[in-house]
Amino acid sequence: MSGAPDRTPSTDHLRTRVNRHADRVTVVLSGDLDRLTGPTVVDVVDRIRERPVRRIDIDLAGVDFLDLGGLRALLRVHHRSSRDGILLVVHNPRHYVRWLLDVTGAAEVLLDAHQAPPAEPALSWINRPAEPADTGNAAYVRLLQDRIVRADDRDRLADEREKLLNERQRRLSDHQQWEDIREDLADQRERDLEQRELDE
Repeated sequence: MSGAPDRTPSTDHLRTRVNRHADRVTVVLSGDLDRLTGPTVVDVVDRIRERPVRRIDIDLAGVDFLDLGGLRALLRVHHRSSRDGILLVVHNPRHYVRWLLDVTGAAEVLLDAHQAPPAEPALSWINRPAEPADTGNAAYVRLLQDRIVRADDRDRLADEREKLLNERQRRLSDHQQWEDIREDLADQRERDLEQRELDE
């Protein structure tokens, strides 16, 4: 019996939906699965594993972009699930995602053995020069290059944001230390004045 989809966290770049069917759970992902959004997938699967489950299927049909950070997240949830005796299988990777799984060797770990192999060698479509009849692949390569650049930009922005937050935290800490020193000095002056009055 199919249950209602669970409400799951989403980010600006990745959306998740969880469907429960008795002891089998399907996680449907759409958007970009990368270094920034990978922890969302890990959190979702960790919550699923808190309840009895025999199998977890992760549907990547809606994933437009996957980088090594996203792949590490998939391998992490696969390892944790296997350790708990739960079968975790990835399904429906799109062409570029399947290519990345193949060239990294992750396909052998994450994909069901019955899933069809790629229609052509993994690198042939990306290495082939674009021809008039092959504009679809050329456009796809340009899209991937653009997505890689945007992912790198997001990584740089995340690093800069982290540096700014660390600097702000350091300044707040320094400010608090100065406030503590001022408060201690004020207390000491007040004690000195009280003692002077007593002595007089």
